Amino acid sequence: MSKRKVFAPPFISQAADSYVANGPLWKDITKQGGSIDWLKTNNSHYSYAASTINNTIDFTGDASEPSIIVSVTQNMAFHDSKGIKRTNATDSYRYTFRQERGSWKIWDYKKQ
Repeated sequence: MSKRKVFAPPFISQAADSYVANGPLWKDITKQGGSIDWLKTNNSHYSYAASTINNTIDFTGDASEPSIIVSVTQNMAFHDSKGIKRTNATDSYRYTFRQERGSWKIWDYKKQ
């Protein structure tokens, strides 16, 4: 799971390059003030014990921008100067894909 590499020291954004396209999600992760920058600035990080796709809720087979809605359970923890906040949550997300250099990658995602 590359989230462990991306959202914890040493914050290797390239670990997501194989499945995240150069779009809104990539920009949010890597821009100044974005996810990685915010975590570094606030001396914080995430750790992930498990992430499970429970089921597919919907699929839209648009030829240029397909999307899928899935139910995901994540067992993770947020670490900062105040301590550790553990979370085990199940949520639904819509992932939108686009082709990049011949591969389908995540363009963006939104919690449903």
